Amino acid sequence: MVSSHAMKKPFRIGLLIERNREYGRALAEGVAAYARERQDWSLSFLNGRTLSRRTNLTAFDGFIARVIDDRTAEILSAAKRPVVDVFYERRHSGFAVVESNHHAVGARAAEHFLKRRFTSFAFCGDASGYAKALANGFARRLARDGFVCRRYSPVESLRYAFNAKSVIDDEVGPPPDAIRLRSWLVKLPKSIAVFCAQDLRAMHVLRICQDVGIDVPRNIAILGVDDDRLICEFSTPMLSSIDPNARKIGRTAAQTLAGMIERPHAWRTHPPVAIV
Repeated sequence: MVSSHAMKKPFRIGLLIERNREYGRALAEGVAAYARERQDWSLSFLNGRTLSRRTNLTAFDGFIARVIDDRTAEILSAAKRPVVDVFYERRHSGFAVVESNHHAVGARAAEHFLKRRFTSFAFCGDASGYAKALANGFARRLARDGFVCRRYSPVESLRYAFNAKSVIDDEVGPPPDAIRLRSWLVKLPKSIAVFCAQDLRAMHVLRICQDVGIDVPRNIAILGVDDDRLICEFSTPMLSSIDPNARKIGRTAAQTLAGMIERPHAWRTHPPVAIV
C-alpha cells in the first residue's frame, strides 16, 4: 500500500550546507534521515549559481541553510519561503534557528581537561560569534573551579572560512594569521590545555607546534570541535574532538522547517554528545 505521504506532490527543500567538512555532512545526514521517514520531501543542495538566479529559489518550499552573511540572508528572504538557519551568526527576521549549544560545548571541553588535572588553560578561535560563545562557556566552567582561561585575540577580520575557496577547493593550508598564532603559542606556559573552536583550527595549532618544536600533547594538549574524522585522524598525533551532535541538529532543523510551513518559527539548541 502506498502511504498518504507518498501520494502527495513532494515538498522541494533546498539545503545550503557545506559538504567537505564533517559538521556540514552530519547536518545533511540528519535532514536526510527525517526526509526518508516522511517520504514527501525532495532534497536539493544549493550553490552559488543557484543563489545568483534568485528566481530559481521560488521553486522551493523551504530552506535549511548555513546563513553565513547578510547577502545570503537577503537572497533567501526574497524567496518568501520558510528558512531554518543552522549557522547563526546574527538574528535574521523571520528565520528559525537550530544550532549547537556552544556554551555547553565549551563547558564540556573544560570538564575534559579538568578531569586530566590540567591547571593552565587557553582558548584559540577566530572572530566569529560562535567561537566567542565557545570561549565563554569554556572560561565560565573553568572559573567555577578557580582557574582562568588565556584567550587568543584574533584580528576582527579573521572568521571561519566559509566561502567557495574553502568549501569547494577544501584547501587546508597555513592560516592567514600563522605568524600571530605562532607568537602566541610560543609564549604560552607549558604544559597547557588548549581548546580550539574547530578541528581545522586545532590542526593549525598542531602544525605550528610541530614547526617550532613544541611537544604535543606533553607541552600543549589540544582539543577541537566537530569530530571531523579526516582532520583528526590524518593528524599526528591524532586530535581529540567534541561531537557537537550535528546529526541531531540537522534532524531538528528538518522537523522545525516542516512545522514552519504551517506554524510560526522557533529557536532550538542541542548540547554536544561527547569527547571523541
